[in-house]
Amino acid sequence: MSDMPGKIERMFEQRGERWVVDIASPPRWLENAGLAGAEHHRSAQELIVSPAEVIARGETEPITAELAAALWDIDPATLDDDVRLGYVVAMDRVANAAHARRGLGVTAFVEVCMESPQIPQAGTASLAVGPALGLGRGSASEVVATAMMMAARLPGARAMALAGDLTWRKASTLASAVVSLTAEQTARVEAKVLGRAWKQPPSRFDAAVRRTVDQVDPDGIDARRKDQRRVIRLVRQHHGDGMGQLFAEMPVEKLDRVYLAADTWARRRKNDGDPRTLDELRVEALVCWADSFLAHGDAATCDRDGHHPIPATTDDDTASDSAGDPDSGPVDTAGADVAPASGAASESASEPTVESGPSVPRRHGRSAVQMLVWDLSSLLGATRHAGLLLDTDTTIGPHTVTEMIAAGLRVRRAVLDPNGHLIDLTPKTWLIPPTDAGSHPAPVELLLTTTATRLAELSLTEKWAFDDLQHTDPHLAKLLTELLEFPLTADTLDDHPGDDEPSAALAAFVAIRAGHPVNPCAGPTPANAADNDHHRSKKQGGQTVRNNLGPLTRHWHRGKTFTGWTVEQKPDGWHWTSPTGRHYLIEPFDYRLGP
Repeated sequence: MSDMPGKIERMFEQRGERWVVDIASPPRWLENAGLAGAEHHRSAQELIVSPAEVIARGETEPITAELAAALWDIDPATLDDDVRLGYVVAMDRVANAAHARRGLGVTAFVEVCMESPQIPQAGTASLAVGPALGLGRGSASEVVATAMMMAARLPGARAMALAGDLTWRKASTLASAVVSLTAEQTARVEAKVLGRAWKQPPSRFDAAVRRTVDQVDPDGIDARRKDQRRVIRLVRQHHGDGMGQLFAEMPVEKLDRVYLAADTWARRRKNDGDPRTLDELRVEALVCWADSFLAHGDAATCDRDGHHPIPATTDDDTASDSAGDPDSGPVDTAGADVAPASGAASESASEPTVESGPSVPRRHGRSAVQMLVWDLSSLLGATRHAGLLLDTDTTIGPHTVTEMIAAGLRVRRAVLDPNGHLIDLTPKTWLIPPTDAGSHPAPVELLLTTTATRLAELSLTEKWAFDDLQHTDPHLAKLLTELLEFPLTADTLDDHPGDDEPSAALAAFVAIRAGHPVNPCAGPTPANAADNDHHRSKKQGGQTVRNNLGPLTRHWHRGKTFTGWTVEQKPDGWHWTSPTGRHYLIEPFDYRLGP
């Protein structure tokens, strides 16, 4: 039973495959459907309507509140096969209409948002829409921009969406494509592409919109290509199980050069006897260049000095040669041979960096490295937890972690409280040298998590495992002893509250404590690549100390500065308040890897 305008009451009782609707006066959707004439009013005011009839109208007629309500009350499990599919179509149209009405609300909200010289009205709105809907920056901005374009310049698309005949995804494609067009050109694009929009899959619709825009405004093609340079980006996506993908959007001429370089490198390695497939080797080329830049400040050193030696075998028994690759021809490698590096890796336990020098990339005063998290208990072999790649919040298997350690890396101790929150971080790192004497340590830093602040505080099973380690690997045992006995230093990070900027040690602690940026709806991105924000600004008397600092993305840093957002750091996390008074809590990062 539900309240309707005019206090109309509808009661649905499912009787087999038909419904009985008792009405005091017919709902609008029945009137619109032509079912509420006087001929339908029996003495008992009983009207027989089948779910199939409701669904048929839901598939073809404009979605109204009453029609949506009638569809909502249908149990799809009671329907025949094809009627069930019709129900799917009808409810999809309801969702389209709901998204369109959400757009009306967004447009109305934009009108009451403040505008500043630094951030436009739409930007202020997207800051509020993102956390309210649980969206990231890009998605929130897309919702706002599409809603505004539909309200101002796309009447046909708006009408179709409100009727349920245009998805928000397609509306967004159309809105972004016509931004640079005149009102007359936009109307021509609408007239040409909307007629087939419902039947076309998204990719076909996208292509039709692009083609039509180019036909309507051929002189603007070059200008639009120039505008597209703003979306040049490199995107990583993790699938789980230790695998992911890397996407790059760029001008095609640069795209082809990148592929040509990776492919040529791969074929040279293949000719030198590398057993991996060409696909694997093309990826390895990117890894080799990245490792070289992070370790040495240039992309060529590792390749030139043979720091990525050719493996004797592959890890994958199913790996094949290049016979199945259509591009597997030989490549001229004259003069391109590389010799392996000579000399053993250093076993020093306290070298400050992989390589010093002004060209090595840095973030907030420290070397830019990949952050790997593993617990001390698993390193000792007392447990077997997964590891964590901190920057992307991606888990990897314990075997992969041990392989990364064997490749050489730097390690520091991270002391956790019982809730898994960071309370202390050693300001120095220790070197675990690579097992291969011909390689240099990878640009990786291992955060070794533990609740113990001294060797004596290890659990009994950890002590047993440590005793075994002293016999099997005395060098690692000595390193861990020094690491575990290192004094707690977190309180000393607040010794200079009047400084304008945090020290490198304080910045590192703040970033690692947060794990990721602490603004609402932040994705799993590196905290040490974000801005160090004084939650209470220096002008307001804020200090450069741990409880007044946190990493924010640049977008949210500007939003906090110019649009009235505030944040306060408390023991349970970062408490954000929007300009309209909504509250959001960003909890501290939980470093516990096990149960």
